[in-house]
Amino acid sequence: VQALLRTLLAQKCPIDTVRGVCLDLLYEVRDRMPEFSQDKTELSVFAGRLVQNQTAECLHEELSRYLIQVRANNRKLRDSVQMDTCARIKQYIKKHLAGPLTLADIAAEVHISQAYASHVFRKESCVSLFEYITGLRMERACALLAATALKIGEVARQVGYADQRYFCQVFNKQTCQTAMTYYTGHPDRPQPQLLYLISI
Repeated sequence: VQALLRTLLAQKCPIDTVRGVCLDLLYEVRDRMPEFSQDKTELSVFAGRLVQNQTAECLHEELSRYLIQVRANNRKLRDSVQMDTCARIKQYIKKHLAGPLTLADIAAEVHISQAYASHVFRKESCVSLFEYITGLRMERACALLAATALKIGEVARQVGYADQRYFCQVFNKQTCQTAMTYYTGHPDRPQPQLLYLISI
């Protein structure tokens, strides 16, 4: 756009020609990116200002100002969309924490590519999807080990690990203690028979 306007100015085109090009560019932006453009009232006001300008330099300034605003609106909308996408991903993960969570499933749920899902999530959360899922699972596992009578293998399955040994490895790495140590460190948790009586 800047190069086009500079060319028009260098060729000393009539002001009406420059104004026409500016208006064409203005409406081209509106038609191609309606979600990024200003509302119709603001657009009409801006078009009016273009018509009133009598020099090519003023037209150049007005159009540049408009395009800067469009770019700012573009960034705001993109950031908002990414935040919403990240929130939907987190909601899906929490809902399916006990099952097998794959990047393909997550991306399909929010209707985006796997690469974009991974990129957006890391950008908005400052952690990878894998790190987030692991953190949630360990948090849930700690709660179950501390407050229920479930055995370690049952806890592992409830937080998405079919392999108890692998669960214990991850738990040890994430909490710097074994699952058994954590389990035995909470003797005040409900006992199996008590849970049975409560359920009756």
